[in-house]
Amino acid sequence: MDPIDVMEKMKQKYYIENPKNMFFKKSQKMDCAKQLTDSPEFHLETAIKNTVFLLPDSNRVFLNYEIFKYYGHEGNYETVVNYILSIIMLCISKFETFEFHVNLQSFTISAAQRYKPAIQLFMQKCISEKTEFSKLLSKMVIYNTPQLMSEIAIFFKPMIDPMVTDKIVLYKREETPVEIQRFIVRVNNES
Repeated sequence: MDPIDVMEKMKQKYYIENPKNMFFKKSQKMDCAKQLTDSPEFHLETAIKNTVFLLPDSNRVFLNYEIFKYYGHEGNYETVVNYILSIIMLCISKFETFEFHVNLQSFTISAAQRYKPAIQLFMQKCISEKTEFSKLLSKMVIYNTPQLMSEIAIFFKPMIDPMVTDKIVLYKREETPVEIQRFIVRVNNES
């Protein structure tokens, strides 16, 4: 069974047993993610590999928030961040630079607040390990940018190296299907 289907079913089961809160959504979403990862049916390594991967024969790393949101919580941020770093380093070792493509489908301001510690951890590790990712990043493409992207950008701006800012390309939700198709065709043509 598809890992996303498994996670979706587990999430639905959680919300049947724990009706959605109006005021404590953040803690409930984190509790749902924690219960999911504690389940014997869940395999963190498989989930992470479906969330972040290197596109074959290319310098492109792809991260899918749509999958991460099911299982991401403070108990596994370090594991996820270490995996992302290892994929980027593998890419750099093969191609000397990398592109970072991120699907932000369904990402919101509350998600930005919820996952801020994971993003901070990633940034801290990049700095402490002197990765030079900012310099080696050739392009960062964000698909399905939220309507409130300017507010979210303000939230994360202090954490982003100014060198990266000029390398960011944003595609709105309505532009994303065409751009992802172009992206896939380009990768296939280069293989």
